[in-house]
Amino acid sequence: MANNELKITKFQNGTAAAPGVTFEDTSSGFFRYAANIFGWAANGVTSILFGLRYLAVLAYSSNPSLRLYRAQGTEASPTATTDGSDLGSVVSYAHNGSAFTASAYMRFVQDGAASTAVPAKISFCGRAGTGTATEGLVVRATGAVEIKKSATLGSAATDVLTCKGRLVLRQIANTTSKPGSLGEIVYNTGDSKVYVCTSASETAATWAALN
Repeated sequence: MANNELKITKFQNGTAAAPGVTFEDTSSGFFRYAANIFGWAANGVTSILFGLRYLAVLAYSSNPSLRLYRAQGTEASPTATTDGSDLGSVVSYAHNGSAFTASAYMRFVQDGAASTAVPAKISFCGRAGTGTATEGLVVRATGAVEIKKSATLGSAATDVLTCKGRLVLRQIANTTSKPGSLGEIVYNTGDSKVYVCTSASETAATWAALN
């Protein structure tokens, strides 16, 4: 071993109050929490645990959080992000038999101009076997929820769906050559009636008036 090398084979286990690996701040550092689990202590209190296939953030007087920081510019001179900027993602990876590949993910995207606060939306995306990612659900900066694809509400006939807000039907100008799914209900602005689809078609469904 060269004179300028330092070889360390084992650290002390330590505790949260006195970590085995510390820096100038002796109350913060790494310690052995339990078998196969080590922790990071901050100010003498366990803050993060690293275990076999998991990571845990602990908090006692405030909410724990996983923070993704994003800015334009550089670290030395950061600038404001812009509308549409990708602010960060949480991505799952799965093995395809040859390598790990990106799968479904949750993405945070700026949803308006930056001001004192930065508006953002959350997108939930699935990924097909072809590798194509598709946005399925979005929570906008206003809190409004957008369902981008087909949705199933409830999983059994006994499930009850309650709408306390306004339920607005899809509008059509007439029932001639209009696509529809079996059982779909629409509002016809041409005659101010509500119709139900009795025979599905992507080009010319059959509609029956309900009133």
